Amino acid sequence: MIITAAQHDQRRVLARSALLTLGPIDSSPGTARVSAMAQLSQWGRGHLSDDTASVVAELVANAVAASVPAGTPVGFGMILFASSVVVEVFDRAPGEPVPGTAAPDAESGRGLLMVAVLSSQCGWAPLRRGGKVVWAEVAA
Repeated sequence: MIITAAQHDQRRVLARSALLTLGPIDSSPGTARVSAMAQLSQWGRGHLSDDTASVVAELVANAVAASVPAGTPVGFGMILFASSVVVEVFDRAPGEPVPGTAAPDAESGRGLLMVAVLSSQCGWAPLRRGGKVVWAEVAA
């Protein structure tokens, strides 16, 4: 069972995307972004594309960065509820995702803060066999 479904008051799941497995490579965030936009369009939720695609790209980029040292894959999927879409990104890297503190001129370090702003709620949970799932809910 997907962790976030249990965390969302047992709301009725309208649809789930297939889990996309990505390599720990630079093109994975863009691939996940395009996949998310296509899935949202298919679900008739194209109006959520901008925020959701940004959340997806950021979470996948973080998972890829954490997964590069071990060369382990990253998983990505979405769950459609009546009033929101939940993005889930899975990786095998240990540790808690921690928001960075970026200098004003830094090119990185603000991603999780951006995810928190674009989503109605977000979080993470450890996986039983190691690694974690990081999730964010984008309200319709």
